[in-house]
Amino acid sequence: QTEDRSSATTPRPFSFAAALESLDNDAELLTEQMRFFQNDGPQLLQRVQEAIDQRDARPMEIAAHRLKGLLARYAYHDAAGLAYDLERMGREAEFDPAQAACRKLKPLVDLLVNAIDDYVAKYETEKGKW
Repeated sequence: QTEDRSSATTPRPFSFAAALESLDNDAELLTEQMRFFQNDGPQLLQRVQEAIDQRDARPMEIAAHRLKGLLARYAYHDAAGLAYDLERMGREAEFDPAQAACRKLKPLVDLLVNAIDDYVAKYETEKGKW
C-alpha cells in the first residue's frame, strides 16, 4: 500500500492543466483533443518507427514534427524533446540514433495515452458535474 500511495503522489511529467489552459479552460474541447491524441499519438509514433525501419527520412521528420506538437500541448517536455530530436534526425537522415530515441519515446507516449484514457473516462462519468 505504501507503494500505491507514493506512486499516486509522483508528479506527472505532463500537465493536463497546461493543456486545459491553452484551450481557454474548455474541458469539452480538451477531451476532444485528448481523444484525438489517443488515436493519433501512437499512430504517429508508429509512422516514425516505420520510417526509421525503411530509412525514409522525410516521413520520419513529418510524423515526428506532428507528434512533437501534440506532446507539447501537455507541457510534456521530455517526450516533446525526444520528438524534436527525431524530427531533426529525420531532417538529417540519422536513422541509427533515431532508433534509440524512438524506443525511449514509446513508453512516454504510452504513459500519456493511459493517463488520457483515465481522464476521458472520468470526464465522461462526471460530465454533468463539471
